[in-house]
Amino acid sequence: MNLTKGLPLEDGRVLRLIHVDELKVDMMYQRGLVDSSVERIVRDFDPMALSAIEVGHRKNDGKFYIVDGQNRHAAVQRRRELGQTAPTYMLCLVHLSTTQRQEARLFVKRGTVRPQIGRAHV
Repeated sequence: MNLTKGLPLEDGRVLRLIHVDELKVDMMYQRGLVDSSVERIVRDFDPMALSAIEVGHRKNDGKFYIVDGQNRHAAVQRRRELGQTAPTYMLCLVHLSTTQRQEARLFVKRGTVRPQIGRAHV
């Protein structure tokens, strides 16, 4: 199976690999990067712990916009810039034919601020 084409899911979304450079951030609804989070991911990078990011595939321009996962994406980009091991493609959960407004609503619904897990839990 070719995941660059996508694996259709029952709910209409698609799971697929997308090149890191094809992923965009829309600052109209995204928060700024959390530098400490990005640096932690860069420093403690573990490809097995890199979960899928959630993106919208815009119907008006055909581009992929990150809804959830911009810090993980930024960390992968930073590792690539530093010449460190990092994936070229990221696993993405793609919402098809979205608008900026739909992505913004999804971003708010996701409540992307996650509780921290202490080292005692790991």
